[in-house]
Amino acid sequence: MNLAIYGAGGLGREVLELVRQMEKKEHIWEKVIFVDEKEFSDGVNGITVLRFDDVIRLYDSANLQFVIAVGEPITRAKLYNKVKNSGYTCAILVHPDVYIPETTILQEGTVIQKNAFISCNIYIGKNVFIQPAAVVGHDVKIRDNSVISMNVSIGGACTINENVYIGLNASVRELVTIGMDSIIGMGAVVIKDIPQNVIAFGNPAKPQKSKDCNTVFH
Repeated sequence: MNLAIYGAGGLGREVLELVRQMEKKEHIWEKVIFVDEKEFSDGVNGITVLRFDDVIRLYDSANLQFVIAVGEPITRAKLYNKVKNSGYTCAILVHPDVYIPETTILQEGTVIQKNAFISCNIYIGKNVFIQPAAVVGHDVKIRDNSVISMNVSIGGACTINENVYIGLNASVRELVTIGMDSIIGMGAVVIKDIPQNVIAFGNPAKPQKSKDCNTVFH
């Protein structure tokens, strides 16, 4: 089996390092490539970069898996759907030092980086990205395409809905629900439910405005 990292930017390079650490523990992939629509004639960090159309021409779904390496939730969703609609699957990548309890469910395309703490009875949906040193408490649900940044703490029994982005060092109190397509700003302290499609920040975090676009990074 081969692995295509979809996105050759900074996050893609971090995913490549995760893959290399996984490979030190166990040989999984015969070849690793980057996929990006930008041209990288010299490759990236020693890895070939191909356009999506070239990749699906060269590799069939029986010998290639993808992983989405883009930090923008709405873009993650689009790329994941593009991959799936082309008949391919997405790999689950978990750093070898991260323990996943048997009672926790990881769906296709999940990425969990080093030093994350993943508790028991958690549901993590498709194409979720969890950055280093994030803490996810018991009975949490994180739904499709969401991104949990470094040093985020999520208390027990929270629900993080689809396409949510939680910024660096944010904290979410137990039993809180964050609505789909919302952004939680860096360092926010979330103690009450956050509605969908808003930007919330502060201590305590409050919805400051409705999102007028679908992107976190401008």
